[in-house]
Amino acid sequence: WWAPGEREIVGADGTLAVTQFGPGSDGRIVEESGATRGSSLFSARVVRPGGGERRAERAQGWVDVRDGTRGVAIGVRHFLEEYPKQIAFDAATGTLTGYFWSPEAAPASFARASSKPGAEGSVENWAQGLAKTSEAILYFHDGRAPVERVGGVMEALLQPPVAHVAPAWYGESGVYGHFLDAARAPAALERSLAYRFEWVAFNKQWAPWYGVFDHGDVKQRFLDGRWDMWGHNEPAQDFQWWVQFMRTGDPRWFDAAQALSRHTMDVDNTHWPAGPVYRGDSNQSIDYFRAKAGPPASKWLGIGRRHAAQHWMHVLSAHVWVQGWLADYYLAADHRALDVARLTADLHCRRLWGEHEMTGRRLYLAAWNLVEVWDATKDPRYREELETRVERMLRLQQEDAGSLAIERYAYAQVYATHALGRYLSMTGDARVREALVRHARHVRDVPPLSYWMESLLATLQPLALAYELTGEESFRTALAERVALMRTDPLPRPIDAAWTRDALAAALLRTDHLPPAPPYARRDLPERLRVEAPNWSPVHGIRFFGWTHGLSLPWAMAVLHGGEPGARESAGRP
Repeated sequence: WWAPGEREIVGADGTLAVTQFGPGSDGRIVEESGATRGSSLFSARVVRPGGGERRAERAQGWVDVRDGTRGVAIGVRHFLEEYPKQIAFDAATGTLTGYFWSPEAAPASFARASSKPGAEGSVENWAQGLAKTSEAILYFHDGRAPVERVGGVMEALLQPPVAHVAPAWYGESGVYGHFLDAARAPAALERSLAYRFEWVAFNKQWAPWYGVFDHGDVKQRFLDGRWDMWGHNEPAQDFQWWVQFMRTGDPRWFDAAQALSRHTMDVDNTHWPAGPVYRGDSNQSIDYFRAKAGPPASKWLGIGRRHAAQHWMHVLSAHVWVQGWLADYYLAADHRALDVARLTADLHCRRLWGEHEMTGRRLYLAAWNLVEVWDATKDPRYREELETRVERMLRLQQEDAGSLAIERYAYAQVYATHALGRYLSMTGDARVREALVRHARHVRDVPPLSYWMESLLATLQPLALAYELTGEESFRTALAERVALMRTDPLPRPIDAAWTRDALAAALLRTDHLPPAPPYARRDLPERLRVEAPNWSPVHGIRFFGWTHGLSLPWAMAVLHGGEPGARESAGRP
């Protein structure tokens, strides 16, 4: 099911159904593949008149029905990845149906696997408000086109081409600050990023991490030959995929980014009930009162989830990221992404958690979310809320010796500096410029080590930004010293399906030169996590290398290897 194979088109006269199943089709937790991949994880079945049946492991996900004078084909995207799916034609009624959840599958289970308290002591089930967006394509034709031609049209729509300009342009445009494309990056540093993305993509198929409510998400920590929890997009994991797509032009990263963005929009974010909305599309005044009499919105609207073994547990006040959603809006014209991002911006405006929300990483993340949504919408409500939080960040900086992030959340300084960097580019506020430079001087002179390498390497982006703002060579020097720790040796051969998971994990560990955690770092963690597999290990997931690599290294490489800032400012536009 994971490898390319011979395609076979199966035909029948009359009723027909094609169904795709996979492991744990009812939504329950299933055991993942071990050291060798199983061969029967997926099954596709075509049922034909008279009980005839054909089986395979993968179905492409389209059916064409014709009577010689007219025809219609229906295709369902991600037919395998978002199983269980089905397309069925009933000859007796002349009905062609695409099922996003196959009627042959068991009902989905949203039960908590355990009543053990989760984050903040919660044992609640957060499946309420979960959504799932699916895509289907209808193609009408005159019934005389060869079925192979119809198949070509359906395949082009089910796996559409990806638009991309020269990779260097994205980083030089300044939309997300200045980051370096993969082609110009030093090989030893680019490998430290590329291998980590390749490792996660490899495990998406090996494990596999598929299913209607799982597709797109990835797990976070690999320890003792097992993955432990879904990442639930911390910290802006989908945005990191989008940046890697921009840097490389690789359509695999486009698909991975969009799948994770859509998963987090749908499954890791609360959408319902959204409350009544009266749009004035009626002349009857009573309609206004009827609309207002509808059920009120959930106070949790727009909230995200903390990393967990299941998708419907562990809500937390600082675990929702809009950056990847808006990249999906900009790069793939996904307008729903903007709608969902606004739900989260509205959540911040409501200040659901009061004073708690205006402190620590919650403050920095809300500012990053709000500045992105304000940039996309220019809505003055978001600007007003953002400015309140920016003022608070600048005031608190005075109490924290010039740092924009308290030591407890030093890894989250990337939220603060990405947020204020975007705010500065939009407003030119001199106070914000000064605050960013002061923060960079602080982390240059007093390297944060609360989470050891996670905190230290989170300084790369603020140091790079400060160098671009000032040209002060000390920032570039500190940057070079810290980036040197990230050089990665080459693997003996490319990452492909010829590897086993355990062999690839062992090989990746041999390429890495980041130090282990010292004995005093994170004393709350078991010794094996501190020494044998620290959070910055190359065999963990995007959540961990987001702090050390994904949200910092591309910007650091732009300063160290991308030429002078003035040259980038004058770069051409497509």
